[in-house]
Amino acid sequence: MKMSYSFLTLFLTICFSVSAQGDVFQLEIMELLQCNGTQEEYSKAYDDVFVLLKKNFETADVPDPFWTDLKKGKEKSLAEVTQFLTFAYRNHFSRPEIAEMTVFYQTEAAQKMLKINTGMLTETENTLIAVFQNGNVGKKLAANRQGLTADINEIAGHWSRDLFAANMSALIKAGYSPKQ
Repeated sequence: MKMSYSFLTLFLTICFSVSAQGDVFQLEIMELLQCNGTQEEYSKAYDDVFVLLKKNFETADVPDPFWTDLKKGKEKSLAEVTQFLTFAYRNHFSRPEIAEMTVFYQTEAAQKMLKINTGMLTETENTLIAVFQNGNVGKKLAANRQGLTADINEIAGHWSRDLFAANMSALIKAGYSPKQ
């Protein structure tokens, strides 16, 4: 519990101390999150919440248009979680490091690495990936992975719980009951 409070304190400190330069930094991190697969991952996570909700309400005969209306908040929700995730990255990396990661993840080799087994990459692609991973930023990314993952999991956990609870509440308020 103490870790949650310390993270929350750090998070709020960062939020309130962001300057105009910080806003640019946030946009740069958002660009990284777009090209490193994070936004795609959370888009899928958003959809997974609705799979779970539909399973919980499968006996309630919720009409498809109602589900469609509930899902209309996807873009806003994804933008919110992405903004919160920027603080996790800001906590671990500088602007030049974020810029280097963005350049790497925009390469065809990195995009293929994110989507397929690395054994299926060409020798040139594997070399490009190895150069990044063995560079200062790649090593820092590997070294900070545990802390970054912990911060991301904290943010993602709150986001998914809030998303699930808000939509469950909307279903119940509309008169639908979850299965018993």
